Amino acid sequence: MIYGDGSALRLTVMDVSHPYLTQEDGAVGPESIAWRAWMREHERDLAVTEISLTTLRRAADPLGAAARESVRQIAARLTVLRVPDRALDTATLAQAALPPLAAIELGVAVAHPDVATVATYDRRMARVARLHGLQVVTPGRSDRWWE
Repeated sequence: MIYGDGSALRLTVMDVSHPYLTQEDGAVGPESIAWRAWMREHERDLAVTEISLTTLRRAADPLGAAARESVRQIAARLTVLRVPDRALDTATLAQAALPPLAAIELGVAVAHPDVATVATYDRRMARVARLHGLQVVTPGRSDRWWE
């Protein structure tokens, strides 16, 4: 199972306004294209939390009704993990390196026995996930880009 954090999920609806994407005449950035293709292929293995879905919903909100409906459909197809109490142990330790919600997302990924990989576009999340023994996948970026 792969945990998709908010930095990855928001690429589902984001175009050039995402800070990591390249703006070329208003075209969708290459990372967004890579993420969307990867997500279509791995959707059955992708797990999220309400935290990462909230990031996705916030990204879609200003884009209008069609984007919000797309997010609703995507959310209905994904496995939504709850935040177990033991996730907070990891989150407490990780909060020195990650923002609070990202630390909780990491805690969920570490606590869930079936999650072996985190999909992220956040450098700090990638680094801390690797320290906790998780693999990192970032479609559209080179291997170990976070180093």
